[in-house]
Amino acid sequence: MEENKPVHEIGKNEHLEFIETQGITRTYRKRAGQCGHIYVMVVFRDDKPNRIDYIKIQGCTKSNDCGGSWAESIADLLSFSIKRIRNKHEAEAIIKALKHHRCNRIAPNKDHTTSCVDAIAQVLQEELKVDEISEQKV
Repeated sequence: MEENKPVHEIGKNEHLEFIETQGITRTYRKRAGQCGHIYVMVVFRDDKPNRIDYIKIQGCTKSNDCGGSWAESIADLLSFSIKRIRNKHEAEAIIKALKHHRCNRIAPNKDHTTSCVDAIAQVLQEELKVDEISEQKV
């Protein structure tokens, strides 16, 4: 971790706000429209620190509706899929399947985030070190 910088400034890039690291866990915060922020926690394996063990997502809804269960189920599916990645093409396929879905509650923004799912794809693209994915949706 970089010294003498507030945690919220470490690792910022044009798309993501890297907010903290604790051991083998990195947490990102992404603004996802009118719903608020979505938090994506990426947890790495103890024995292989460059391999993702699982993903935890805190949904962007403040009310106790389906957003929480949606976030948990997406996190479970992504964790299951990412553990089975064997090459760069499989990582690209996962990210491509998530990118560019549109939410009717999100306004145009400088990060070009189109939905909560798109924000999750941006985090995965950063963590899996995948180059820019084509704009075409799967």
